[in-house]
Amino acid sequence: MKRVIVILMFVFTWFGAMSQEFSFDGQASGWGALQPFNTLQYQVGARYLPELNISDTIFKNHQLTARVSANGSITHTCLNPEYDTKYSLKPYRGWIRYSTPQLEVRAGLQKIAFGPATMLRPLMWFDRLDPRDPLQITDGVYGVLGRYYFLNNANIWLWGLYGNESTKGWEYIASKKTRPEFGGRIQLPVPAGEIAFSYHNRVMDYATDTTGFFPGLGEVNEQKFALDGRWDTFVGLWFEAVAAHQQQEVLPSWTSQLNIGIDYTFGLGNGLHVTHEALFAGISESFAGEGTYTAFSALSVAYPISLSDNATMMVYYDYKNNDWYRFLNLQHSWTNLSVMLMVYWNPDNFNLYGNMTEAAIYTGTGFQIMLIYNH
Repeated sequence: MKRVIVILMFVFTWFGAMSQEFSFDGQASGWGALQPFNTLQYQVGARYLPELNISDTIFKNHQLTARVSANGSITHTCLNPEYDTKYSLKPYRGWIRYSTPQLEVRAGLQKIAFGPATMLRPLMWFDRLDPRDPLQITDGVYGVLGRYYFLNNANIWLWGLYGNESTKGWEYIASKKTRPEFGGRIQLPVPAGEIAFSYHNRVMDYATDTTGFFPGLGEVNEQKFALDGRWDTFVGLWFEAVAAHQQQEVLPSWTSQLNIGIDYTFGLGNGLHVTHEALFAGISESFAGEGTYTAFSALSVAYPISLSDNATMMVYYDYKNNDWYRFLNLQHSWTNLSVMLMVYWNPDNFNLYGNMTEAAIYTGTGFQIMLIYNH
């Protein structure tokens, strides 16, 4: 919170000293979810995301931009027979960016996301975007991100993170808060597409584990390596491959994930967009060695019924547990207002995004109605 206060002080000092362009935007949403087929369970809630943006051209082609945003919400949940009401108000974004036509440096609380996959994402290292979430809300990370874009469309990313005390992405153990994390990514053009290599280093702090599932390992160094690519020919093709190594000998020290995806828009009606992804994941004692592996597949079908109406269906399958996850979203939009009806039919124990507590609303069978207003 102190970091965001410092950013706010800088922003308003800058705003008072110079002439800038600024905007104030926001998104208000409310929802109600009901699961009537087992025990009576429901949730009602509301959220508001205000956002202040300030920008100024400090000299030719050199721009300074700041963004400050908050996330305020209230939810009331009934998990029969228990009731729970939660209030939350926390920083959502708070960063300052210096940019030129080829360079960008951004510091503060921000979202860092990359990779071509959309539903089952091995490269979900720093965000927790759920493709079924119509708001696409995810907590940010504190850090510095630099990106340089070459004239041949190649680009290089470098980042350093510090002071993040919660798990992020697929992590099940948080990073050591007082030890910086660092990494980078280089993305290169290839015929009909692009290919990229990414790396990240952090220290896992097993002292933060409160589940009791993991032994007291203390501090463990972890390195992540990734290779991904995308090609757009008559269909879209992509892959993401990630390997992570922990320097410890108590648990299996290697984890791996591989995503293979394809999409295509069929010329039916207004255009039927179909996406399929397969994810293979496992843990082992050695790189690509024998271990425990699992697999998921995901299918998304999206159809624009009209300029104001859209329908999206997603189906996931867990091969290990023989579980199906089904999700349907019908949306109607006006200028600033959208209404959505979401229907889901999932297992009671949600294993698809096991480290995401936000996904719990989609367990079991039920439906959700959501209103979204943007100003």
